[in-house]
Amino acid sequence: MAWALLILPLTSAALNFPAMSLRDDRAALDFAERALSQAAPSALILVDDDRHTFALWYARYAVGCGPT
Repeated sequence: MAWALLILPLTSAALNFPAMSLRDDRAALDFAERALSQAAPSALILVDDDRHTFALWYARYAVGCGPT
């Protein structure tokens, strides 16, 4: 009986995993690239949400977008 408690969640995860993939989701990176390309080299960018902040940090420091 204990095996049934493990089989159900594992089967559900295996069947739904492809639908949960965010591999092709570029919304945050597109936003950051657009914002950084429009900003002046020494600009201060103010955002009202953490997800925008983290997208800008990722684009600037990990990907290398924006002024150098």
